[in-house]
Amino acid sequence: MNFFTYGKKRIEYSILFVNRKTMEISVQPNCSVIVKVPLNTPLDAIEIKLKKRTKWILKQKKYFEQFVPRTPIKQFIGGESHLYLGKNYRLKIVS
Repeated sequence: MNFFTYGKKRIEYSILFVNRKTMEISVQPNCSVIVKVPLNTPLDAIEIKLKKRTKWILKQKKYFEQFVPRTPIKQFIGGESHLYLGKNYRLKIVS
């Protein structure tokens, strides 16, 4: 896993050397950045291209972050609702 910094942000990316002519930068739904490059591409050229595309990368990561479920951590206390088989149930504690 490689990384570069943009201001205060640290952007991590994976490099795949494949048999192709151009460089491809993709942001996956899990917010990982994958760079597919031709076989003999120097690492400096990859980092220069990534720095040029940093705003686009951050925009894509922000887009995918909106789909992350924002459910609070369950504490299993009385009255708390839990999803079970597609329905919400309130937790009732019996002593």
